[in-house]
Amino acid sequence: MFKKFIFLFFIFFLYCKGKEGALNTNIFPENENLIYVVKTVQGDSLGVLNVSIKKEKNFINFKQDLPNSEVKMDLKTLKPVSSILRIFLPQGPVEISSEFKKGEILLKARFPGGIKDTVLKTKENFYHSDFLIMIPRALPFESGKIYEVKSFVPLRAQIFDVKINIVGLEEVSFKDSKFRGYHVIFDFGVEKHDAYYEEKSPHRLLYYTNGRNSIALKI
Repeated sequence: MFKKFIFLFFIFFLYCKGKEGALNTNIFPENENLIYVVKTVQGDSLGVLNVSIKKEKNFINFKQDLPNSEVKMDLKTLKPVSSILRIFLPQGPVEISSEFKKGEILLKARFPGGIKDTVLKTKENFYHSDFLIMIPRALPFESGKIYEVKSFVPLRAQIFDVKINIVGLEEVSFKDSKFRGYHVIFDFGVEKHDAYYEEKSPHRLLYYTNGRNSIALKI
């Protein structure tokens, strides 16, 4: 059941035109480790998500363990350079490595039955889906502003459109306390997800829900 949840929760986060605005990547500390508690909307615990964001020279390295993935991005643009995704499907373990070149994406998938290489030609300007919910931290939090971006999903080898709607500052109840945070809606077309970010820098993601499951920052 837990493995099934990991896969489904991962897909819910990923199904994600326009211009995203100027990015402030200085918002991310040199080394940041975040722990999120994963629950159903009914309050049942489903585990813990560990996130690591680390700057190294001209790159940002992002790691998470639910699902297990690593993404290397350009420090200035947050555009992906390479990534590795490791998940467990009913058929067995799967590893998908991606390398992002100018105009193409090189994919290598390792399945229990063998290895498959794929080259995708693209002119799209996109972010990596695993890092998508961290993108608002580097965007101006302007109430009512909608950013239209694209998100690449390795598991599906596709690029999807997503709208990031900055609703504005709101009073939010969180872990038996109240705080003011930026409410952001991720519009994936087929459904919308809600997220809340700290009012002050570094604007850490405090809470994210797809309406069925949620992650909450362990403070």
